[in-house]
Amino acid sequence: MALSIVFAFLAGLVTVASPCILPNWINSPALKLADLRGKVVLIDFWTYSCINCIRTLPYVTAWFDKYKAQGLVVVGVHTPEFAFEHETANVQDATRRYHITYPVAQDNNYATWNAYNNLYWPAEYLIDALGQVRHTHFGEGNYDETEQVIQELLAEAGKTVAAPLVQSGPVPMSQAQTPETYVGLGRGDALASPEKPVAGRMASYSLPTQLPVNKFALDGQWTLDDEYDTVDQAGARLRLHFVARDVYLVLVPAGKATVDVTLPPGQANHSEDVDAQGRLQVSEDRLYHIAHLDGLQESTVELRFEQPGVRVYAFTFGS
Repeated sequence: MALSIVFAFLAGLVTVASPCILPNWINSPALKLADLRGKVVLIDFWTYSCINCIRTLPYVTAWFDKYKAQGLVVVGVHTPEFAFEHETANVQDATRRYHITYPVAQDNNYATWNAYNNLYWPAEYLIDALGQVRHTHFGEGNYDETEQVIQELLAEAGKTVAAPLVQSGPVPMSQAQTPETYVGLGRGDALASPEKPVAGRMASYSLPTQLPVNKFALDGQWTLDDEYDTVDQAGARLRLHFVARDVYLVLVPAGKATVDVTLPPGQANHSEDVDAQGRLQVSEDRLYHIAHLDGLQESTVELRFEQPGVRVYAFTFGS
């Protein structure tokens, strides 16, 4: 992909006639092609509620800090998965939370994503000083390989680079691990409450006698939409049967909310987001770490919502 094509979407959107589709830029004014000539450029597609992106960010930020003086430019292209991720304030909060100081462009209309024919979060594209895409990587892992290419491209551009590669072990993966589970009706079929789902209006649901693995169930009053389910009753519950070590959940509160998180008796929860009393404080639109167990195992987790109005989006998992 030629540099002129690549950055026609990254920064050259300044040439697009309609100003309403210009991206917001965080940590930088809108970049222009002239600013990037002769540079080695790492494009990182991410979205702030994606756990795989979050686990990749420490490496991306480290590369920027390590090689920016030698000419590496990192551009984070924030392409949202959910509607609340379009909000600039939410993305700004995420850049602060994850110590991102390199430029971030909001790709809310997927212009850059589509220009690359990209399909993944996260995705890295390395572009050499002549404007050619020389390396791609999708998902987590292989950080030493990506950094090796960064060094090679900087050397080709005439820079002196002598630094040890980042050391990282393999990304833990298990075929038994529960897959990403969408809660809304539009993208998932994991709801196991015995009642027929009702779209777009409040209805009552209950927990089944037995909850199959990789399924969740609702109890109490909820409104089910394509992208998320909304808690309509204080005391409403959600129960999930999973196989994983770590459980993450995207939540959007109406103000602030408290969620009681319960694991089976005798099972400790080491999540940093859940306190010693098993309470999760939800005050931001983001991904929450709701369970961290002692290794990969089959278990259940139950959430009891003390306030209505919380929107529940998707579970992701780690082993």
